[in-house]
Amino acid sequence: MKPSSTILKALETLELNKFASADEIRLNYKRLMMKHHPDRQGNEEIAKLINVAYELLTEMQYDGSNGRIEESDEFITRTDDDELNVVLSMVTGLEGLFVELVGTWIWVSGNTFPHKEILKELGFKWASKKMMWSWHKETDKCRSYKNQTMDEVKRKYGVVKVRQAPQLS
Repeated sequence: MKPSSTILKALETLELNKFASADEIRLNYKRLMMKHHPDRQGNEEIAKLINVAYELLTEMQYDGSNGRIEESDEFITRTDDDELNVVLSMVTGLEGLFVELVGTWIWVSGNTFPHKEILKELGFKWASKKMMWSWHKETDKCRSYKNQTMDEVKRKYGVVKVRQAPQLS
């Protein structure tokens, strides 16, 4: 399900992206109200817009941190990015892998050892702390050097399952 233009406008008003969690929505609402509240010499019209945006998102129980808004129960096989599609098509042909698109990065886990050399040739890097392989375009380098868990990264950027590893019997 894609977010409606109303939801996107509400998120923009609260200075958030479409992957914002309920906690981020609440925190940004409080921060912006402290800045724009009329009792604090702020702008009354801006404060009203912030209130309307917050009410809309809380009434809907909006929480974009559970993954991308476009995510469905089905797995994706293509994106709008040609370079990403080439790498996805190469890696999804390998047996025993679990592939996820987190933001604009591809993360691969599962039985990766037999495919180690192929993953290296495709430009994947081993992330030892996450115990996964990652790939990203040169323009999408990491801007943060914080030690984040994979769950924190997924919550921040959203996740789309690309291919489930086959079940071993």
